[in-house]
Amino acid sequence: MVSTPRDSIYGWVIVAAAATLMGFGFGGLSSFAVFMKPLSSAFEWSRAEISMAYTVGAMAAAFGGLVVGQVADRWAPRPLVLVGAVTMGAALASLHWLSSLTHLYVAVAVFGAAGLATCTITMNATLSRWFLHRRGVAIGVAGAGAALGQGLVPYLSQTLLSAVQWRDAYLYLGLIFLVVSLSAASCVRASPYSSARLDDVDASAGAVKALKPREAMTWMGVAPLFCCTCMAVPIMHIASLVSDLGFHSHDAAAVMAAMMVSGAVGRVIAGWLADNIGALNTYVVVSCTQTLFAWWFVNVHSLPGFYAVAIIFGLGYAGVMTCLLVTTRALLPARMVGVGMSVTSLAGWLGMGLGAYLGGVLHDLTGSYELSFAAASVAGAINVAIVLALSVRWRHKAAALILDNA
Repeated sequence: MVSTPRDSIYGWVIVAAAATLMGFGFGGLSSFAVFMKPLSSAFEWSRAEISMAYTVGAMAAAFGGLVVGQVADRWAPRPLVLVGAVTMGAALASLHWLSSLTHLYVAVAVFGAAGLATCTITMNATLSRWFLHRRGVAIGVAGAGAALGQGLVPYLSQTLLSAVQWRDAYLYLGLIFLVVSLSAASCVRASPYSSARLDDVDASAGAVKALKPREAMTWMGVAPLFCCTCMAVPIMHIASLVSDLGFHSHDAAAVMAAMMVSGAVGRVIAGWLADNIGALNTYVVVSCTQTLFAWWFVNVHSLPGFYAVAIIFGLGYAGVMTCLLVTTRALLPARMVGVGMSVTSLAGWLGMGLGAYLGGVLHDLTGSYELSFAAASVAGAINVAIVLALSVRWRHKAAALILDNA
C-alpha cells in the first residue's frame, strides 16, 4: 500500500487561480452572444457571420490546445498562463478598433489559441496533478469558475454596452481581463508530486487503467464532439432566442447568467459524484440531463419557464464539462494528462464551434430556433450512446485485467 499524504492546502489556491483564468477565458468567448446584435446593427453582418467568430475562436482553441498539451506536460505552468492572460486581454481590447469580419476572426483566433487554450489546458493539467484525493471536486470547483464566467462576463459585457458604445465596451473589457487574469496567473505553481507518485497513488486506490492510452484518447476524442455540439447551441443562442420573443435584452442576459450560475453548481456536484460513483457513471447522468433539456428551450414562452429550463440545463451541461476532464484523467497515466486533455479539448471545441455555427445557420434558414435546438438534442443523444458504449468497453477490459492479475 502506497502512503498517501493529504492534499496540499496550496492546491486550493491553484483551484482559485484556475477558476478565475478559465472563467475569463470561457466568458470572453461567450460574450459574443451579447455583442451579436450591436455588431449586426453596426456592420449589417448576419447572425451566422457573427456566430462564426465563436466558431473561429473554438477551432483556434481546439488546435492550439494540441500544442499547449505537449508543452504543459513538460514546462512549468506559470509562464504559460501569464502569456495566456496577456493574450486574452489584448485580443479583446483590440476589438475597440474593429472594422471588418477578418479583424474580428483574427482577434478571436488569437484569443482562442494563445489565450483560452493556454490557460485552460495548462490549468486543468496542473490541477489534476495537485490533488491525490479530491481531484473530482477540485476540477469541479475550478470548472464552476468557468461556468460563472460564461454567465458573468456576458452580463458584465451587457452592462458595459448599456453605459458606453460597443467599441469602448470591448476596450474596457480587455483592460479588466488584463488586470484580473494577470493577478490570478501570478499565483500558479507546479505540483509538488511527480507523475510516478501520482500513478502509484491511483493504483493504490484501486484505479484501473483498463484501456491503452491510444484507445482511451480515441474514445475521448469522439464523445466530446457530440456533447459539446449539443451544449453550444443554447450557450451561443439563448440570449437571442429570449430576445426574439420580445423580452428585454437584460432579461435575456439574466437567463444566460442563471444558466451559467447553475452550471457552476453542476460542475461541483458532478465532481463530487465522480469521486464517489465514478467518472463514467456520472458522465452518463449529466449527458442525459443536457440532451433532454436542450430541446425544452423552444417549448417554453415565459420568462419563468426560460429560467427553469436554463437552470436545469446548466446543471447538466456543466456537469458534462467536469466529467470530460475527470474521465480523461481517470483513463490515462499522469505523465500523459496534458496530451490527453488537449485531445479531449480539441474534440470539445470542434463540437462547440460546430454547434454555435449550426445554430445560427439553421435559424437563418428557417427563421426560428426550433430546428437549431432539435439538432442540439440529436447530437446529445449520440454522445449518450458513445459514453454508454465506452462504459461497457471499460468494464469488460477492467474485468479481464483483474482476472489476468489474479
